[in-house]
Order: sequence, then structure tokens, then C-alpha cells
Amino acid sequence: MISAREHEAKEVTYTLKTASEAAVKIWPTNGDFYFDLQLGPTGFYTTGKVKFGDTFLTLASIPAYSEYLAASFAHQLFSVWKEHSEKSSSEEKAAERSQFNVLECGAGNGDLCVNILAVISRMSASFPQWADFFSVIQYHIVEISPALVDRQREKTERFNEKVHIHQGDATNLAAIFPEEKMSAVFSVELVDMFRVEEVEVNGGSKVLGLAVPMIDLIAGEPYIKEAGLDLKELIRKTIEYQNMLDVFNQNKAIYFKTPPDEEQSFTPIYLSGEDFFKLHKVYVRENDPNQKVFAIGHAQVDISFCPPLADFFKRHPHYGKSEGLIYPCLGILPFMQSVKSVLTAGGHVITVDYGETFTEMGWGYTTFGSTAAKAAHGNTKPGNNPDADPGFIDITTHVDYSLVADSGREVGLSVLHYGELPQMLPPNADINKMLTPSDRNSYVDRARNFKVLVQTNAIAADSPTRFFGGSKKVYSAEVIEEKKQKNMRK
Repeated sequence: MISAREHEAKEVTYTLKTASEAAVKIWPTNGDFYFDLQLGPTGFYTTGKVKFGDTFLTLASIPAYSEYLAASFAHQLFSVWKEHSEKSSSEEKAAERSQFNVLECGAGNGDLCVNILAVISRMSASFPQWADFFSVIQYHIVEISPALVDRQREKTERFNEKVHIHQGDATNLAAIFPEEKMSAVFSVELVDMFRVEEVEVNGGSKVLGLAVPMIDLIAGEPYIKEAGLDLKELIRKTIEYQNMLDVFNQNKAIYFKTPPDEEQSFTPIYLSGEDFFKLHKVYVRENDPNQKVFAIGHAQVDISFCPPLADFFKRHPHYGKSEGLIYPCLGILPFMQSVKSVLTAGGHVITVDYGETFTEMGWGYTTFGSTAAKAAHGNTKPGNNPDADPGFIDITTHVDYSLVADSGREVGLSVLHYGELPQMLPPNADINKMLTPSDRNSYVDRARNFKVLVQTNAIAADSPTRFFGGSKKVYSAEVIEEKKQKNMRK
């Protein structure tokens, strides 16, 4: 540690309340911090450090599964178009005969887009109604990452008359589409990246995790110099922050997921969130960065110091009744509000991701894809060490589908279906005739680990859709909690 005797600094006396008030202004919440490490200006996805289909595989980028996934979406989009055509007025039918807009949010390299359009094109050669569908479909992509936008444009070039790529934020779709409306909005492995906070429930209290980044005095010096930061000023701040963190430490409200390596004599310079990301901008320019430059600590403050989180628990009182760590996602409602703003009457929202309903939720952050993750976990399998290598690692959480459904209901969307992903493609659908039969079993084995939720603003109450073989309600957290308490009383 850096001693106040070595560097002059004005000592401030903190209470837990004043330390908490100062801390939330200096350090980001865990949710904000990890989100920015993915999709902020220096994020894993924004900078293009992610390599889909190379060292980083997703359901859409694995050849053995991609055909069936694309066929599943092609079948659903065709079914939505067909239903719209049957129910629409003559004026609406004329509009849909000229253009049927669909939107994929967060499209990776563009694999799913190309594969869906390729499937529809092949079906159009054999089925006249599919030919009509192919003639009108317009495929939009909204992507926040400039690097991925470039890859998508290159990947989708063969369908450039049908594909429209927009760089922007999926939580602000109205700004991207001020006039156009979408008949279907869908995503695959996107919602698991939304802002998720880490909250510890203990004896009725709820405390929120803040990320406290540090840089090593010796290893970090070149980064500090290149970023144009003043080392003396950083040391002055460090002493102030140490006084504050001493209060958290006394109250057992500080912890490490990845503590500094004492064997390597890590001498921490404590950083504000703003200063960290200035240094991080320099750090991520490297292909193989020095992984001992940064360490991330965590302080805890009462949720009252984070109004959006306090509001979440007021709106969802059945979250946080059990002791321990929970991971509420604050990014779902803004996304649903955004999607609703561009959805046609009768439009569908299709969410595919890994996750469960409220009663089964219990996971923390999952990481994948960096050399630090390999070192921490002994392999490249998902782990739980989100602080290992900031900006060079994928950080996600399991999706709480009850919350997705509840947030949809808040904005006027009803549930059509919830179930395992293979249910998206009924075995008797015509589209199965053009697929490779030998791939189906391996796809089904992998895809059943993913869930699909279909929502619509076409109906007033939840009901099954004819497009699936069956349906399963996504119960709200309140209903699930009531069922749990009823079973306990039995």
C-alpha cells in the first residue's frame, strides 16, 4: 500500500453513509462495469476482440447447428408473415405485399442473417408461397459495435438488396427507425449481456456491488503515461480512496473476485471508474496484454444509494426474499420498451438464450474466451471470474425469463410461447425436407439447453400460438413465489 507519510494528502473522515455516497459517484456498479467491458467504447465486442466461429463459438456460428437454427427462425418468420397476410386489412395487405420488415438485434458476424435468408431462398424455389415471402422480406440488423458492423456488411453482401445494417443501440430503436415498423424483432444470445447487478441479501438488507479497479504502480506506469494521466494525482486519489475503503473493510463490505497477486508484489493505485476506462483504452490496443496490470476489488453499498435498483425491487417485490446473492437484470425493461416502440400491431418478439424462470435462477456471472479465463479455470469452459482479464473476455448471465415476460407485460406484450429451442421447428414443417437429417439429433441435443420466448402485442391475454406444437406459460415471479409458499405450507 502507498503510505500517506510518503505523499501529502488531505485526510477525510468517513462514516459508512458518507463513504457510500462518495463511492457511488466514483465507482461504477458491477453491472455497469461489466456491461462497459462488453459494449462500452473499449469493450470486448465493441473493439472486435471477440472472434465468432474461431475461438469463440455461439449457437449461430457452429456449422453443425446453424442450418437448423436458421430454419427454425425462417419457419417462424414465414408463419408470422402468413398470419399477418390472413388477418390484415386490404390496405395492410398491400403494404405487406411490398415489404415485410424483420429486425435482428446484435447479429455477431451476420451468420444467422445469411443463413435465414439462404433457407428462405431455397424454400422459395419449391414453394410458391415461400417465393412470395422471399420477395417481400427486408432484414434489418441493429448492432452497437462498429467492428461487428463491418464484418456483417461483408458477410451479408450476397443479400445486400434485402439486408439493412444500422449501427446503434437496441435500447433506443425509435431513434434508428423513426418511421419504419417491424413485424418481428428477435435476438439470439443477446439478452444475457444486458446490465445485471450483483446484490447480496442478508437479514432483510440488500447491498449492491461496486467495482473498484486498481492498476499496479510498476506495470501500469507505461499505460498511465500514454493515457496522459498524472501519477502524483492518482496517488493522491489513492490515499483518499484508501480512507474510504477502510470504512467498507471495517463493515465487511469489500471483497475480491480476483485478488492482487501478492507473489508478484502488486502495488495498487486505486482508480475511479473514469480513470480506469482512460487507461483501459490504452490497454485494449494490445493483442496480448499484461494481465497483471489490473486488479478489481468490490465494495458494497445499500441499494438505496442506487435509485434504479431500489425502484426495481419496489416493482418486483418477490425478488430478494431468499438470503444470498441474486442478479437482477436492469437492462430488460428498457429493451422491451424500445422493441415495443417499433413493433407493428400483431408483431412478434422472439428471444433465444440460455436461462430459466424465476424459481430456478441462481447463477452469477459467466465468463468465456480469454487466456486469463484459461489460467483461472484450467480450460476454456465457462467459469465465474469476470475480473480476470478486463476487455478480453465474454461476461454473461443466465436469462431470467420470468423477468423478460413480466417486463413485456409492463409495456403491453403478451406471451405466446415459452419452451426449449427445438420446439421452434415442428417436425412436420415443410422446411424439414431440405435439411440434413443427420444433423437434427446433434442440434436438438445442443439446442434444448436454450430457451425460446415468443411475445406479441396482438392479443390482450396470454395464449398458445398455432405455430408451435404446444405452449408453456412463463409465470411471473409473483405467481412462482406464491406457488412456492403454497407448496411449503403443504
